[in-house]
Amino acid sequence: MKAFPYSQNNDVYFVAELGSNHNQDPDRLSLLVEAARICGFDAIKLQYYKAEKLWSKEFPDRIAMAKRGEITEEVLAHTKQLCNLHKIGFGCSVFNVEDIEVVSKYVDFLKVSSYECMNSELISKCKETNLPVFVSTGMCTRSEIYSITKEMKPNDEDCIFHCISSYPAEDARIDILKGIIQSFSHVCGAIGYSDHTRNIGSILAAINAGAKVIEMHFDLVDLKGNESRHGHCWYPETAFKTIDIANAMKKADVEQNWIDNFMSREDRKDIDLRADEKDCKRPSIKVRKEK
Repeated sequence: MKAFPYSQNNDVYFVAELGSNHNQDPDRLSLLVEAARICGFDAIKLQYYKAEKLWSKEFPDRIAMAKRGEITEEVLAHTKQLCNLHKIGFGCSVFNVEDIEVVSKYVDFLKVSSYECMNSELISKCKETNLPVFVSTGMCTRSEIYSITKEMKPNDEDCIFHCISSYPAEDARIDILKGIIQSFSHVCGAIGYSDHTRNIGSILAAINAGAKVIEMHFDLVDLKGNESRHGHCWYPETAFKTIDIANAMKKADVEQNWIDNFMSREDRKDIDLRADEKDCKRPSIKVRKEK
């Protein structure tokens, strides 16, 4: 998978999903972007929608709740400036075809949520922007995921996410992620994991299974963001710890560089310090001055 703008780690790309935790407060949004960068995230993500287009009018309570997370194009432009300042990538979820043109002017990637993932026109129009397209596959069957990936190519920067669409999720179901990787990693740029468990073990298990993009819902330490009451949002201390451990784990795995029979490059340079087979003394006779 290619590195996105401001990627801090070429192996795993960490995305802080801010959702509506900005509370429509520009100062809080600024703090969220800065905190995400400090924690080691490679990108932040917002959601751009109009509540009336998101929910049927039969659900006024849902519409009222969704309105608390609405943002304007001015917020997109401001967020882009913040992300440039803090050298962190910027992505955004889109929910309607007509919003793509506005959002695509400001972001490094587009996202389609699990609830919209069967909207083939939405995904197709996202692809026309030539931006990387991320798609969550919560609640999807195998055949539905296959239909999502039809327009994706292995060399693209697109990503499909394993996701459990519960807030919070009790179980990450990494077994499903492994199945998605086995079945679809050859047809799109990367397979990712969108977390709702707020569990360090879930993140590490997903990376160990082969996830290349990790999305974590993120809030400030006060946990006063609009979404935090659901219990699926990470706060800075645990997010920093998780990303730090994950990066260390990947670094240890990558640097093994097996040579011959499981010998690492690091061990190879010291091999002549071993006791010689002939006289059982260190170092090897071949490097001694006295043969």
